[in-house]
Amino acid sequence: SVSAGAGGGARARARAAENPTEYSHWLSRSLPLDDLTRLRLLACDSTTERLRMAIKLLETTAMRKLCCVSCGIEIASKSDVYTVPGAEGTTGAYVNPQGYVHQTVTLRTASNVMLMGSPEARDSWFPGFAWTIAYCAGCGNHMGWRFTPVRPRRRASNINSSTGGTGGTSGGVEAALPDPFFGIRRSELTDVEKGEAAGEVSGDEA
Repeated sequence: SVSAGAGGGARARARAAENPTEYSHWLSRSLPLDDLTRLRLLACDSTTERLRMAIKLLETTAMRKLCCVSCGIEIASKSDVYTVPGAEGTTGAYVNPQGYVHQTVTLRTASNVMLMGSPEARDSWFPGFAWTIAYCAGCGNHMGWRFTPVRPRRRASNINSSTGGTGGTSGGVEAALPDPFFGIRRSELTDVEKGEAAGEVSGDEA
């Protein structure tokens, strides 16, 4: 599978932090906004104006809830939306093997979802993570996927005893695994207050 805009996100953010103008444009691309509001951000006359607008959007949306579009049950808070390391933003267009494009919002956590099946690493949009299909616990709507880190194969080392020379096995040290996260289809989420598409902020609020 391939994803739009994935890769190099950490390096891009590091460079942007050294340049306020570049950083303001990175925020405009990365924040979970509707197309109109994103264009308004990018069209700001100055970097200061663009950053102030972005901060206001962050402050007014952090505590709003994201709910299932079909039954209205709460799935997450907008404060749960985040950028997966290596990705360019919080929302991306990801293509499955059948060629279907999913506009997907990445969340640190999600509630009221049911997982179906075992984690599958094949065709994962995020290298090093396996996906499991997630359904709404309220109505059974297909919400998206939970991505869990794939534990690397443990490397063993043989240690000979100083007396008998008998081969022994000692497990290698394992690095800490990254945290799991959810990729939720943007079309299947609504804003609990305004009924907007997930990850979107009305331009009237900016």
